[in-house]
Amino acid sequence: MKPCLFEDPGQPGMWSPQTPKTEVTAEEKDNYMAKLKQCRDAYASLKKDPPEIPSKCPSGKSVADELCEASQALNKKYKDQMVKWCNRVLAGADCVTGQGGDVVNLNMTFQCNQRVAQALVRFVRGGKTIYAAHSAGAMCMAKSMEMTKEISPGWLETFAVSKEYLLASGIAGGAMFDTKDLDGDGVEVNVLGALPMFESPFAMRPHFKEAWIAEVLEKNKMAEAECEAETGKDISDELVKNSSKGVQAAINLLNIVSQNAADQDCPVFLPLLDGQVIVGEWRGGNEVFHVIGKPTGKPPDTRG
Repeated sequence: MKPCLFEDPGQPGMWSPQTPKTEVTAEEKDNYMAKLKQCRDAYASLKKDPPEIPSKCPSGKSVADELCEASQALNKKYKDQMVKWCNRVLAGADCVTGQGGDVVNLNMTFQCNQRVAQALVRFVRGGKTIYAAHSAGAMCMAKSMEMTKEISPGWLETFAVSKEYLLASGIAGGAMFDTKDLDGDGVEVNVLGALPMFESPFAMRPHFKEAWIAEVLEKNKMAEAECEAETGKDISDELVKNSSKGVQAAINLLNIVSQNAADQDCPVFLPLLDGQVIVGEWRGGNEVFHVIGKPTGKPPDTRG
């Protein structure tokens, strides 16, 4: 909704009234809101039973790319206003919370607003604020926001921003993603987490289910194989096997693989049960992870 640019009366329980002082024109706002409406209409189509996969826009672009193009143009033109908003709202908060919900759309939001995402990452890593999120809000800050068998056909084609827009973010000092992130090795660009809070290569599996054990194990074996090939170090096969069943073992694997973070493409997938919280911190320049809380969900059946 671009609260740094557009006036908005707010909605009780959702967001406060916004009264920014900018020179943004009515035409610019109308154009942006039209692109946002395209995304909402596409979302409604995909939520139908049966789903209707939206066609591309008359321009030949997806609704996500058209929204991103309009968003980046506004963020660049009204950079000063956006920076002031980020400093006041994001850096001025003790804790910024990330909501759950539709992970593909939330990820698209950060893709379309990479300047805001980069500011939040900088404030958190600089110790100005804490970022606490659940479900989709946590998945977006990982290497991959992919969730096993949860993303239905049509969603990524409609709502994932194209690589060219991730490269052309116009952020001073470099884009959010480097060549390794965008080369498609290990993680496809369309599922790349758009709020990269950490350098450690991991992905989240919130609300973990027993049916995901085999696929998580396959993903973590790929991370193991790459790390061993590139570092020459041997990783315990038993540790990798256990990483698909419990988040603590997966974090132990991540701490090993993270030593190869600069070159690692394949992320470690963390199986997270409801009621568990992963805490990431920076200690002496190193990223450290640990788990707190007791699972409220039923642990996977690991017999056999």
